[in-house]
Order: sequence, then C-alpha cells, then structure tokens
Amino acid sequence: MTPKVWKSKRLWAGIFFFVFLIIGSFLYTIYGDQTSNASNLLMYDDQGELVGKAPFSPIEKPPFGSDSSGVSLGEKVLDGAKYTLIIVFVTVTMQIVISSILGLILALFVPGLSVWIRKSFAVFYYIPPIIWVFVFSYPLFTNIELFEGNMIKAVFYQMLVLVIVFLPMLSRYLCEEVRLFLKKDYIISAKMLGASKWHLIRKHVFPYMKRKLVLLFIQQSSQLMMLLVQMGFFSLIIGGRIASYDSLTDTTKIISLSNEWSGLIGIDRNEIWTAPWIIIAPMVMFALSILVLNMMRDGIDKQVRQETNNGIQYKRLLQRER
Repeated sequence: MTPKVWKSKRLWAGIFFFVFLIIGSFLYTIYGDQTSNASNLLMYDDQGELVGKAPFSPIEKPPFGSDSSGVSLGEKVLDGAKYTLIIVFVTVTMQIVISSILGLILALFVPGLSVWIRKSFAVFYYIPPIIWVFVFSYPLFTNIELFEGNMIKAVFYQMLVLVIVFLPMLSRYLCEEVRLFLKKDYIISAKMLGASKWHLIRKHVFPYMKRKLVLLFIQQSSQLMMLLVQMGFFSLIIGGRIASYDSLTDTTKIISLSNEWSGLIGIDRNEIWTAPWIIIAPMVMFALSILVLNMMRDGIDKQVRQETNNGIQYKRLLQRER
C-alpha cells in the first residue's frame, strides 16, 4: 500500500475507535467492579422504596439496561469487547496470511492444478458459512466436557474453525487476482527477461496486492462479525461456557466465560420476548463495529480515487508543458 493511503482520516478514526475500545475493555477487566450479588436484582428510589427489579430497561439503567441478574449490559459488552475484537482481527489475519500463501502457490507454482482447485472451491460460495461452522463445531455439543470451563481451548478450536470455513473462498479469490495480474504486459516482459518467481512475488505481486489485502482484511472483518451474530443465535458461544445455579430463582443458567458479544446473544436469545434489550446491546455493538469498518473501507477507496485523479492530472500537466 502506498503511504498516501494512510492519510485517510476515516481509516485512522476507525483504528483509534477499535484501539480505544480494546484498551477500555482491558482497563475495565483490571479495575472494574465485576461482582454480582443480590442487591443488583432490586432498585430503590431516594426514599428507599422499591421501584423495580431486574432485568432493568435502558431507561432505568443506561445505556443498555441490565440482564436478569441485574448486571449492567454496558459493562458486559465492554468486558467482552477485547475478546470479540481480538478474536475477529486475529482470525482474519490468519485467514489472509494462509490464503495468500495458498493463492500464490496455486497461481505461480502449480497453475495447472489451480484450475481444478478453483472449480472445486466454488462450491463454498453457495453454502452459507454458518452451515459449515455448525458442522465443524459439532464436537462442542457431543464432547462438551472437553471445552466447558476451558476458555483457551474453546477459543483456539473455534478460531481454527472460522479460519477453515473462509479459507477456500479467500484462496480462490486471491489465486484469481494473482493469475490475472500475471497476464499484464510488463509481467510477461519480466518473465522473458529471466525474472524468477520469487523476484516476481517480491517486486511485483506483493506491492500490487498490499492495498487489496488491506481492503480484504476490512471486508473479512465485517463478514466475520456478521457470522458471529448468526453463531450467537445458534448458541455457538466462543470462549467456552459454564452452568451456573441461581438459588434465588432455582434455575440453572448458561454463562459465557468471556462475555464475547455473540455469546451474550446466544445465552440470552430467549429473553427477546420479555426483555429484548438484553440481546440488542451486543447487536448494537456489532452493528457499530461493522459501520466503522465500512467507514474505513470507504475512506481507503476515497483516498485511492483522489490519489489516482491527482496522478492523472499531473500526467496531463506534464504533457501540456511538453
């Protein structure tokens, strides 16, 4: 990517938004009060009279209200922000790195095999990713004791599933991009002059693909967040879960170990009929994050168009002077 692209104000605004959200989440985990007790279930006015009981609406307990245990949803989504965003960005990075390597290998080193593989990978465009995630996550249901209470193992396994699900589509797309790029005249000339494949990758392919990879990173982050919302409704909780017994209500409730946003949707999805704000809170955070990612993408596109127009105008000016 050319340095001028990084002058996009929208891009930097989005970067600062996610950095501050992650830092704020870590600070809350370290210094915030995350205790839950019976006093959270009831609300009293200044005269000591009972005015409400959990779950509290966003008006009673801003900004998002509370869950059935009286815990602030604003605090829960803030606590889970670091897990959600880090999982998304690390997973997308792994997807792009692995698919870029596979795409280069298919386009440069085994071009004959790439035709068959690209046709085989096309099937992944017609099956929704949530179906593949549900199939690959089957061990979470059949062997729940392997993951229950073990957040690190559950996160690693589910991230691996998310990488595998998008790998065929991304590899096919990047292979096609590289294959079309190799047909350019100056690349063909470089080959005729004896340029090696590693030289083409280092001097031509990688500089050409940098900007596309950044845009692809932003696009995949948006898609992965939308997939996480769907996973939440399928109760595919990232980060593990435990069963907690509530003596006050004599019920057993599933609790997310990480407060990851899709997990908050999954464990409280049935509350949509009684207290819809409980699942609206994480959905608002997903929507806001996707909106910021789209803003970053539009900022890059705008900067690229401006840079291209400036280059065209500069060339025309040189031609007039001649």
